Amino acid sequence: MQVNSENSDTIERLSDRAVNGADSTLWTYKAHFEAADSYSRRSRFLDIGTTAGAALVTTALVWNEFPNLTVGLAILTAVAAGYKTATNPQKKAEANYRAGEAYHKLLNEYRDFITLDLPDDSAPPEELREKYDDLETRRRELNDDMPNLHRKWYDRLDDSIYGEIETTDKAQTQLTKGYKPTQSKAD
Repeated sequence: MQVNSENSDTIERLSDRAVNGADSTLWTYKAHFEAADSYSRRSRFLDIGTTAGAALVTTALVWNEFPNLTVGLAILTAVAAGYKTATNPQKKAEANYRAGEAYHKLLNEYRDFITLDLPDDSAPPEELREKYDDLETRRRELNDDMPNLHRKWYDRLDDSIYGEIETTDKAQTQLTKGYKPTQSKAD
């Protein structure tokens, strides 16, 4: 296929839009995992707190010691258990983990599109546009179907997330056993 200026402009615009979509997807996937981790920690803390409170109340009742402390511990344990039941942090954690996984999968597909499909000079711009539109449609559907995130989850992130998605040279060497696709067999 002959690459002309119009095709080149179209591909450049698609590339810019795809990079923006991938960036948005990256931040959303990381924010979902941040939320999921936080909810999971909260759930574990409440589990430990209510279990420890119940154990202390039971021990105090069995030994008939510290009656005032027993009442206070029973109230605190009931409040923690009620809070956990009302807020259900484990369910929120699971929903955010699922959302994070879905966005992560979409991010990988964006990255494949950007690094494999767009540089392919033989791909017709119409086909590339179709693939891009499919990615964007899926991103909008995920945005509609997944749990909404509060701004605080994004605020906990910083630009270090970009380094977390890159493969280091050492990892790449280990994963490919030193083989580079551009090497000839004589190398």
